[in-house]
Amino acid sequence: MNVVDSSGWLEYFANAENAAFFESAIQSLFPAPGLPSLGA
Repeated sequence: MNVVDSSGWLEYFANAENAAFFESAIQSLFPAPGLPSLGA
């Protein structure tokens, strides 16, 4: 189970320095198509 706190969400949505660290955890929570990837 992955738990992402608010700082992880902020990093991800702001595409900040540590966003890639949280990307796989966040995407595993919501594996729906259309969720933006930082690598795309």
